[in-house]
Amino acid sequence: MGGKSGHDVDMLVAHLAPALVAKALRPEVNLPLAMGLCLLVDLVHALLVLLGLERLGADERFSHTLLAVALLTVATVAAALIFGANAVDALIYGGCVLSHWVFDLINRRRMHVTPWGGWIPGVGLHERDLHRGHHWAFAVELGLVCSSAAIFAASRWDGRMESLTLPGLILAGMLTAEIAYFRVYAPILRRGQHAENHAKRGLHAE
Repeated sequence: MGGKSGHDVDMLVAHLAPALVAKALRPEVNLPLAMGLCLLVDLVHALLVLLGLERLGADERFSHTLLAVALLTVATVAAALIFGANAVDALIYGGCVLSHWVFDLINRRRMHVTPWGGWIPGVGLHERDLHRGHHWAFAVELGLVCSSAAIFAASRWDGRMESLTLPGLILAGMLTAEIAYFRVYAPILRRGQHAENHAKRGLHAE
């Protein structure tokens, strides 16, 4: 399993935080592109699921390894340079890709180095918090979302409220997704895991 314990809730929109901070610090950065790159690892995972090489949310043995993310990061930097980005922007785009793996170290107890073995210990916040309703995980992710949105908003503020329209829309969208993820999807997932564990205990008892 690519560093994940069963079908667990994972970090969602907080993965976009580096893109907002990058745009705030470097206005030349393309924000939609940076956001997409922050989620590139999950997009590769989705593609591999469609190809039957991984299982959605449970088996990420290829897409979420350090080796795979490092290769994606290097490829992103190279592609950015080829398409005309300067070195600083290219490294920022590569950093957006790499940030996904770094943030997953917060979520998971361990992250695999290669599909064939080796792993690095993580904090495991989401996994440890599973049976407590993900309260700490939700708080940490909410903090990342709000702080990155605040940094982005501060960089655009010019004294007029209109300058905060885009940051406000982005924050509203992120918060909506965040609340739905933790308050709707997570409870459903916990019930499914409890039912699965109960069924396994029943089989063992027989």
